[in-house]
Amino acid sequence: MKLNLLNYLLASTIAAGAITACSSGSSGSSSQQQSVNVPLMVYSGNGQTKYYSYTSVGGGAPGMTVIDTGSDVYFVARNMVGPNVQYTNESVVLYYDFGHRSVTGVLAYAPVTLYSGNIPVITSSVSTPIVVTESASAPFIGLMGVGMRGNLSPQLFFPTPYNQAMSVNLPGSTLSFGIFESTIDSQGASYLQLESQVCNNYGTPIESSSANCWNTFGIPVKSTFTNGNSGYTESTMSGLLDTGSDSGYQLLPFPDFINVTNSYVTNFVSATVETSVGALPMYMTPSIYAATNNYNGGNFVNVGNNVFNYYQIIFDRYDGKVWFKATPGN
Repeated sequence: MKLNLLNYLLASTIAAGAITACSSGSSGSSSQQQSVNVPLMVYSGNGQTKYYSYTSVGGGAPGMTVIDTGSDVYFVARNMVGPNVQYTNESVVLYYDFGHRSVTGVLAYAPVTLYSGNIPVITSSVSTPIVVTESASAPFIGLMGVGMRGNLSPQLFFPTPYNQAMSVNLPGSTLSFGIFESTIDSQGASYLQLESQVCNNYGTPIESSSANCWNTFGIPVKSTFTNGNSGYTESTMSGLLDTGSDSGYQLLPFPDFINVTNSYVTNFVSATVETSVGALPMYMTPSIYAATNNYNGGNFVNVGNNVFNYYQIIFDRYDGKVWFKATPGN
């Protein structure tokens, strides 16, 4: 299950009282790379591809956890939560699939640990907000949102500097947290600059000013489609690089230049984003869904998770840059 659009509503003020997220980084980027690494693996089943790592909650047993750049919070099945957890009485509704579906859980606070094999690598603070649900979609115990629009992701509650940036290196089977900019810049990578935004705390008492937040759903993506005159039509829409989803378009109304059969686009040619070194191709999934939806003003494209097969992609919370480095063979 992915939380592409995470808007959860709290019934009342959290009884546990206000908490503050860790700083999203130091006062600047260090010239020395400082990072921790955990394995990032691929699961293909039920017609979907998911990227996952092993995590545990509150001292519980580790389990397969979806890593999702399209959402901002960690949710987990109740039977996987350990004893080191502080529950609230607040009912939480998680909206996903761009608002089409929802799941109910309970807001709680607990440390989240990431593993390499059986070895714990990094643990967030005990103040990390989580959402505890009655179950999760097997074989996963839950989902770790690592998006940058909100300030609830466990990444923000890692010790400094591991709360500054995240690297997704799928060909290298590695998920990393720390400082990367000086190293990847010297290796010829390119970047795009995200727009800053007020942190979305989704109704919790976590201070909105406690992290740098960026509109990861507002990346300008130029798509090209064939048309009936043996030519091409280009259109630029707001987009997302989403590890938790196939590629797709959320549009209202659906334009005439996009051909759709059985809810899938049939005349797609290519997609690109403009970076510091020019246009980079965005490799969409082989099947591209089409949904009639007013999300983001009815003008939105989810690039999906296939692009992570071609680039090491770094999401830097300190300065709002998304870095792209072509992986070997691409």
